[in-house]
This record gives sequence, structure tokens and C-alpha cells, in this order.
Amino acid sequence: PNLWYLAGLIPLLLLLLLLLLLCCCCCCWRLGLCGKYCPCCTCFGSKGRGGGTKPGFHKAMRRDHQDMLKLYRTDIVDNVQNPERITAYLASTNVLPPTMVEAIEKQRTREGHSKKLLNDLTLGGDEAFEDYCTALRKEEKLSWLADTLEGPGLSVEKRELLLRNREYLVDKLDPEAICACLQKNKVFTSNMVAYCLSAN
Repeated sequence: PNLWYLAGLIPLLLLLLLLLLLCCCCCCWRLGLCGKYCPCCTCFGSKGRGGGTKPGFHKAMRRDHQDMLKLYRTDIVDNVQNPERITAYLASTNVLPPTMVEAIEKQRTREGHSKKLLNDLTLGGDEAFEDYCTALRKEEKLSWLADTLEGPGLSVEKRELLLRNREYLVDKLDPEAICACLQKNKVFTSNMVAYCLSAN
């Protein structure tokens, strides 16, 4: 009798497993992860469509990268003039899934587009950060900003100290000498120096 009970239970368990797998595949396909992030599915021919994301998606971005994006958020929003180009570049490298790209592209303003992209970027892990910096250089010609994000950066306290004394420093310091010193000590890259000295 026990064997008859098991014989009836096994098909039921197999059916439940099949439904679970189907549900998993449908969710991955809907999120644009199918065949790329999800290890179990190559369903619906998704590999040929290029609709997935890189395997690093949903891995935590390093804390220092997140901190730099947060610290320079205002600078990014103010200086990136065509955030749709950045988003298109990240979509082409499969850093972000299509559904996330669609949500970003629905933003009606340049600032809103950049803010939404920065909010979602951390889900792409460190590879998303690297590709974002590459996009800043290639699509926006903002090498100085990419160099800044990739550098060690200032602590919040030191940044606030500089801002508090901004007027005094602007009045007293020679920008060319300061930039030369910072470049010599490898604090600034040549792109950062060129950007600073190009300011009016």
C-alpha cells in the first residue's frame, strides 16, 4: 500500500517541479535575464535576442563605488547633458536589463533621467560602475568626471571644509600652480587638470 501511495505522489511532485521551473523561466524572461543571468534557462531563444544582462547583475556594487556615485551625484546630474546616450551604451553592454532601461527612458527631464539611472546603477555591480565611467568618456567626453569617480575621492568632511572656505581659496590660490602640484602628486589626471583650467 505504501508503494502505491508513493507511485501516486511522484507524478504530483514532478508536476510541481515543472510548474516551478516554468514560473522561474517566465520571471527571468520578463526581467530580461533569461539565458544570461539565469543559469537554468536558454528558453524562448533569448540568447539570440541579446535581451539579457551580464552575469554580474544583482551583485552588490562595492561600497566605495556607491559612495563616489552618491558624493558626486550633483556633479553628474549637472554635467551629463545627454543621459540617454549613457543609458543606450549600458543597454548595449547588457549591464542593465531591458525593463530597467525602459523605466529609465520614461523620465521626462534630463535631470530625472540621470537620477533614475544613478539609482538603478548599483544593481549592476562593479561592472556597471566600470561601464558607466567608460560611457562618460565615450559618449559625453567627460573624462575628468570618470577619472574623479574612479579615484579615491575626498571624504565628506574634507569636501565640506573646502566648500566652507571656497571664497577665500578662490581669492588667494593660483589655479595653475595648484593643478600642477596635484597632477605631479598623481591626485589629478591630465583630463581633470584640463577641465579645471578651462573654466572661466
